[in-house]
Amino acid sequence: VLLGWALYRAEYLEITPVATRTVVEEMPDAVVIFDDRDRVNEWNQAAQSLFEVSDPSVGMPATSFFELVSSDVRPQLLAGDRTSSQITLEIDGRTRQFSVSKFAIETGQTPIGRAIVLRDISELKRRENQLLAQNERLEEFTDIVSHDLQSPLMQIRSSAQAATATGDVTRVNRVIPATDRIDELVTDLLKLARTGRQLDMEVPVDLDEMAHTAWSHVWSPSGELVIETNRTVI
Repeated sequence: VLLGWALYRAEYLEITPVATRTVVEEMPDAVVIFDDRDRVNEWNQAAQSLFEVSDPSVGMPATSFFELVSSDVRPQLLAGDRTSSQITLEIDGRTRQFSVSKFAIETGQTPIGRAIVLRDISELKRRENQLLAQNERLEEFTDIVSHDLQSPLMQIRSSAQAATATGDVTRVNRVIPATDRIDELVTDLLKLARTGRQLDMEVPVDLDEMAHTAWSHVWSPSGELVIETNRTVI
């Protein structure tokens, strides 16, 4: 019985290190394990490929394992803290972002080494930047909607005020073109929002024409429009 139990126990205990090595080796994330003297004890294929280590060996210095990493990034990998961070690496002429997680390896309360895990978050960062760009376009779109709708709304308001103050209902005729303008703006802006194009097109504006257009939307019986320039601006 004792012999059978011993054989069973030995076989059971053998599974754990084998399973651990298998999991680490099959992980898509790069894993490197150091001892307390910054010597490499273990690594997986993902780490060897990422850092382009041609002939790694147990006990090699961590600085040698990370030899191809830029001097400004290497200290972040070798630092003994347990914090998580993000780094950028140039791989095959392409910039890729990685999250770096560090874990202490201890026996009881005694630290005997540490492990670092690097996960490729390039696609996540690309998506994040894409969402930030979309938010910027949305803010720009909101500003344009607010600005462009002000003009016809002011025309409707001023026409209604003029009709109320003077009793001249002909001034209400300006309301119809203003509502048509709002309808055009809404249609164009919805089309612009669906296509997702950036609002960066610039066109020249004639100040004389723009001033007369703006003045036509203002009810000011005692006022007079005076234009002293014929300049065009962009």
